[in-house]
Amino acid sequence: ARGHLPHEKERELVGALVVFLACTNVQCVAHYFLHLPFFRPRWMNSAFAIWNTVLIGAPQTLYKYQHLNHHRYVNDHRGPDGTTHDISSFYRYSAQPDQPEPLMRYALLSPLRLNPVPLYQSAVAHGQARQVHAECLVLVVALAAVAWTSPSFFVQVYIPTWYLGYAAAYAENYFEHYGAQPGNRLTDSVSSYSGWYNWIWFNNGYHQEHHWRPQVHWTQVPHLTPKLPGADARRVLAFSHWFNWPGWTAPIRQQTPR
Repeated sequence: ARGHLPHEKERELVGALVVFLACTNVQCVAHYFLHLPFFRPRWMNSAFAIWNTVLIGAPQTLYKYQHLNHHRYVNDHRGPDGTTHDISSFYRYSAQPDQPEPLMRYALLSPLRLNPVPLYQSAVAHGQARQVHAECLVLVVALAAVAWTSPSFFVQVYIPTWYLGYAAAYAENYFEHYGAQPGNRLTDSVSSYSGWYNWIWFNNGYHQEHHWRPQVHWTQVPHLTPKLPGADARRVLAFSHWFNWPGWTAPIRQQTPR
């Protein structure tokens, strides 16, 4: 009945929460899982990858190879061939080779630009073609079921929140590297040591630490900070990555924890 529908503002708040949770999954859950699988038995990790594929609306294994590409090249500048090695680099489609693409254009267009073919080829090369096939099959069945059960929900709720969730994830990637120095493994990312931010996002603020040693468990990355250059030699933000907007006054640098 109409009287039982949530108010417009409540629907907007719920939609914003879903977008935040989708972004959190991509940036934290799916992210940490691809670096350090959660389970010892291989079949349990395969099952979780299929389950999380449904939650993030994209094959977990393809995301894995996209992210490993990002770790290998870390937001590099365009080379002599006119493009970047990092397929998610914010220099890839910028007007000037040494200038980042504008934040909003990067965030809003990146989900539409991604080419899954090279990611699938990477999965095949690593013997994970069957895993990708399983993830795609389950995802298609799940989306078809949602679209069949409630076409209006699928079009008006699922697709917008899915798209905005990924746009938010790309925006976070932008914040995590804007102002950093590409090409140097000790300065190619941005860190933020705010307690609340790292509490709700699983130490994601220790981003330089993570890029330097991605194999270290997220609970242990704070121990890497003393081994990196100090805050005067790399970009360290107060509060969180979310304040690393281009054009703003340079964020206050926090003293690197020692």
